[in-house]
Amino acid sequence: MSPDNKTLYWTALSGRNLYSIPTAILSDFSQSETSLEKNVKFEGQHPANDGLAEDENGNIYFGAFEQESLVKRDKQGNYTLIAHDEKNFGWPDGLAYKNHYLYVTLGQWNRLADMNGGKDLRKPPYLVMRVNVD
Repeated sequence: MSPDNKTLYWTALSGRNLYSIPTAILSDFSQSETSLEKNVKFEGQHPANDGLAEDENGNIYFGAFEQESLVKRDKQGNYTLIAHDEKNFGWPDGLAYKNHYLYVTLGQWNRLADMNGGKDLRKPPYLVMRVNVD
């Protein structure tokens, strides 16, 4: 949700396309499905992710699991690498933003036995990271 609550952003789980719609249209139950569809805006592509968070300035943060990174998209649609850690960022997924910090759970889903020829590569400790985004 945008800081002014006027725009809802979403993406498909593990998808690459970001969309938005004005909340005024979405909350107007007299709108037809066709009208809703016409008001969906394609916001561009982003890294495949398993979690989103937004700050008070309208920046959107992604847990980019393929890159083992955290990425920021500003209001103009520009992307910036916030953090990258091959050793510890095992599938960053659950994201939350508060007071200039991004909190992220590291699910290590890419290390499960099903994805590694039957060998479980997950490594404790199972972490929640806090990253300053300023």
